[in-house]
Amino acid sequence: MINKWLCCAAIGGLFLLGTASTVLADQAATTPHADASLYPSTVHPNDPIATVNGISIPVSSVEAMAMRDPDTVNPIIEKLADDCLIDQEAKRQNAEATPDEIEGRKEQLMALNKVASLNNLLNIHHETMSDLEHDLRVWIETVKLLTPNAKPPEIMQIRFILVRVAPSGQAPSPSSVSRSDAEALVIIQNIKAKINEGANFDALAKDVSEDAMAKETGGDLGFVYDGSPFDPGALAAALALKKPGETIAAPVRTSDGYCLIQLVTTADLHPASQNAAYANIAVSIRSRSVTSAQIQSLVTDLRKTAEVVNHYAGQ
Repeated sequence: MINKWLCCAAIGGLFLLGTASTVLADQAATTPHADASLYPSTVHPNDPIATVNGISIPVSSVEAMAMRDPDTVNPIIEKLADDCLIDQEAKRQNAEATPDEIEGRKEQLMALNKVASLNNLLNIHHETMSDLEHDLRVWIETVKLLTPNAKPPEIMQIRFILVRVAPSGQAPSPSSVSRSDAEALVIIQNIKAKINEGANFDALAKDVSEDAMAKETGGDLGFVYDGSPFDPGALAAALALKKPGETIAAPVRTSDGYCLIQLVTTADLHPASQNAAYANIAVSIRSRSVTSAQIQSLVTDLRKTAEVVNHYAGQ
């Protein structure tokens, strides 16, 4: 069963991840030397997969019929073998996926699908949480194996306050900002003075910031890193901050106006509740350099020195 719904967004660009579910758990479990943790079960053999006039058709009947079709079975076996090789190599190179990295991916999937739990989506696609975690683990380990020399990225969470400037060369409209550059600069400097005097950045952002999307969350922009799709000047100013709570010394001019930026947390200084988020972002950044050709090459190389025996139909 090929799962089409699992879509992982890498920071700065969408990374589509197609995952394979394990529909032949019994076959995998009886394969010699198989690692049972790599072959999670999706449903029980006696579970009804359909009913006809009240008579149940069990999952085992579908599995038995599917097992007669090599075109169905062999690609799944090959995919599971590839996953097993990647997991073994990750263990050998100390590149295993961490619990935080897996949990961070799950949190991102919930955010992408705008749900508080993945259970309904898993049920729709006849998967368990173990299936999902298996797929995520293999993907994370693949990325780590292909980027062994990647430097830990500088990641931080920031918030900002924006004071807009009238667009240059455009006539003001009733809904647009009409203030000049100089007027906006005076306003943002006055806000900076209040912050220097101890005013709460979060409260000020909610009160005076003119960025509609971030205003309600106290100016929270989430996480940024070197290379983020962000205004270059504002990003450079943000990355220069070192301590949570620190605010840039002077306003930064962007295409929208003037902004102030405050550092909220960093990869080294953050609450435990953000461990998964930071771990996920770090893997996402590394994944940007990974190509399908590299993944195929990795699997091909691993198979050259591996003993892979397909026991299906005596092969």
